[in-house]
Amino acid sequence: MSTKCTYPNLEFTDVKADLYQGELQDLPRRSCRHPLNVRERERERVPAKGTLTLKVLEEDGFSILPGLQLFFSFCCSWHGVSCDAKREHVVGLVFSGMGISGPVPDTTIGKLSKLQALDLSHNKITDLPSDFWSFGLLKSLNLSSNQISGSLTNNIGNFGLLQVFDLSSNNFSGQIPEAISSLMSLKVLKLDHNSINGSDLDVSGLKSIVSLNISGNSFNGSVMSMFHGRLEVMDLSRNQFEGHISQVHSISNYNWSHLVYLDLSENQLVGEIFQNLNESKNLKHLNLAHNRFSRQKFPKIEMLSRLEYLNLSKTSLIGYIPAEISKLSNLSALDVSMNHLIGKIPLLSNKNLQVLDLSNNNLSGDVPSSVIEKLPLMEKYNFSYNNLTFCALEIKPAILLTAFHGSVNSCPIAANPSLLKKEPLKIRE
Repeated sequence: MSTKCTYPNLEFTDVKADLYQGELQDLPRRSCRHPLNVRERERERVPAKGTLTLKVLEEDGFSILPGLQLFFSFCCSWHGVSCDAKREHVVGLVFSGMGISGPVPDTTIGKLSKLQALDLSHNKITDLPSDFWSFGLLKSLNLSSNQISGSLTNNIGNFGLLQVFDLSSNNFSGQIPEAISSLMSLKVLKLDHNSINGSDLDVSGLKSIVSLNISGNSFNGSVMSMFHGRLEVMDLSRNQFEGHISQVHSISNYNWSHLVYLDLSENQLVGEIFQNLNESKNLKHLNLAHNRFSRQKFPKIEMLSRLEYLNLSKTSLIGYIPAEISKLSNLSALDVSMNHLIGKIPLLSNKNLQVLDLSNNNLSGDVPSSVIEKLPLMEKYNFSYNNLTFCALEIKPAILLTAFHGSVNSCPIAANPSLLKKEPLKIRE
């Protein structure tokens, strides 16, 4: 029976002969050990149950590389280790959330020449080994949520077969190297939540890319250069991109029907909102919040039948909220706060609506009863800082204070029969 090994609190150590050292739960004393590449005296040094120090030695005709491969082939049943059909080579490592800390030493994972998938996400890794960029067969690389710093190297061009590249939530800085354009097979690129910068980023060389997330960095320049190829997911939020997004259609041959997810929020975009939204019939998520658009009427969105999330907060909207918004049957979140909208709130008969923020506008009149009835089932809502009236007997006072601040709760007497009851006369003795 094979033994599955787990590695909580694993820590890479910079000892020359060590691959790694860490705690292994439920590991029998003599399991998962390579019997050929470790001398008997080294076997005698194997610690008691619960701890393992693997020595990779160059002896018995095995170099460090085949010794490492033979060890892992012997332990293909380990949790997180995947091998090829012949159990000769490691092709996948998933060490996500293992508590790995510090720099990864040289001549460790970099020697797994047949590796196709590597996931070291959600650890505390601070640096990568010098031989890390030699994985010529790698297709998926996830280093997200670590503490890796420094600039990206042109050696990423060695990953010619890479399809998924995730470096999000680290401390990378500097610019994206030109070599990234050579990754012709790359489909998913996630560099969000770093300190990467650059002007007029060009992704036209990434012919296969369908998902791009570079949010939370310091990119600037024109946003129009980003609309290329068959991109389905684009998250460019929280950067310093500029430009008139309404002009993208005239200078780019981008096919809007591919677009499923678009987030351009918290940039410095100006001009008008897209005039060709109706071509994005597969769009599910649209966030243009917190930009510097010109004052304009609510965009025509009734053709976006698949839309689930719409955030147009602080986009200088004027006029009325169109009644046609109720036709978006899949809409679950709507945020049009901090604009200059006037008039009444439409019926909003969207059955899936869970989040609604209409605060900080100039809306007036009664909040429709159809909307009030939905509130107990919703996750979040805010009608504050408008000129609204409403009748909501069952809403708690604390919620009224935060979600309806500045509105008037004016239920008619007929809606609250208790107001008609008079206290009985007290007869003095």
